[in-house]
Amino acid sequence: MDGRIAFTGGVNISSSYANSSLFRSHRHSQEKVGWRDTHVQIEGPAVAALQWEFLNHWVSQQAAPLSDGDFFPAPVTAGATLLRVLASEPEGDQEIYRAYLLAIRSAKTSVHITTAYFAPDANILQALMEASRRGVDVTLILPAVRESSLVFYAGHALYQQLLESGIHLYQLQISVLHAKTAVIDSVWSTVGSANMDTRSFLHNHELNVMVFDEAFGQAMESAFEEDRRFSLPMTLQQWQERPALDRLKEWLSSRLAYWL
Repeated sequence: MDGRIAFTGGVNISSSYANSSLFRSHRHSQEKVGWRDTHVQIEGPAVAALQWEFLNHWVSQQAAPLSDGDFFPAPVTAGATLLRVLASEPEGDQEIYRAYLLAIRSAKTSVHITTAYFAPDANILQALMEASRRGVDVTLILPAVRESSLVFYAGHALYQQLLESGIHLYQLQISVLHAKTAVIDSVWSTVGSANMDTRSFLHNHELNVMVFDEAFGQAMESAFEEDRRFSLPMTLQQWQERPALDRLKEWLSSRLAYWL
């Protein structure tokens, strides 16, 4: 807006979202399941990077010319938070993927990830398991309410390896999980549109912000803990007792994981 305020995250503009997220709400309807999502509002010099991405996409679609406007006003300092805007596109440099991988490999105390779709490639999977094995608290909050069955079961195909490596898995119960966030060592955080799956990292146009700030990191940790309160843990024993039909769905979905 006016080259001064920008938003990114998982929130879509649709009537479904008018049902609201149940996050931090004490009025939980039993008739409709709301959405759990995370969005951020950005002000300051970083807005120019999001503006540039919008204009770049607009031109790439050969849309009608935009009316004349001051799309890049003089940057104004709006705070002291350090952040970086990362965008990825098909056949691009995959900066979001590389930032995730580097942050996980560098983690010293904690990796807390909340994601709607979880079907990572072998490198991300290995980085998560190695972090857990070196004593890092690796905890994932994943959906219990299905939005896409194929991605849902493709992610499940990895649960055995994750649980055996000491990673903690939780499934959010009270709403449709659509957030795509992570906080590492309580200081490195990301919010954006990219899920933790190969499609988001390699095949989609996505945009995330990486925030380096202790206060923001603590806010993200608080949100993570609140989500965990409304989630159920998955144990290795529970997972090994799942129905044979689910195992078949996982195997079939995992064959398509690269494109999901």
